[in-house]
Amino acid sequence: MEFAKFSPLDEADGIGRLDEDYIFIYNSGAAMEKLIMDGACVVIDVRSREIVSGGLYAISVPGEGVIIRECHSGPGGLLLTPYNKNHPEHLLPWDEFEPESIIGKVFCSVLNIFG
Repeated sequence: MEFAKFSPLDEADGIGRLDEDYIFIYNSGAAMEKLIMDGACVVIDVRSREIVSGGLYAISVPGEGVIIRECHSGPGGLLLTPYNKNHPEHLLPWDEFEPESIIGKVFCSVLNIFG
């Protein structure tokens, strides 16, 4: 399984490190709209990688890259829930879950509406 890698801003395209505790990515897509809009800059706390049910986390998914979802842990696995109800939930069974796939907890997002 291959996971996303992050590098300093000058080496990455749209992904960067603010300091050793925070990175940022640009959201792409509508799965988290109206909470996190397409094109918003999302700051992620890479120190907070332990899932707290109901929190928003950036997760590296092989074949998809980094996604942001609300996470709920249950007996069957980790439920990844998009904010936009037009997108499906995904249950990641515990036997397929890899802790290193959690990039970190979403700290904040910013959308420049003045563009």
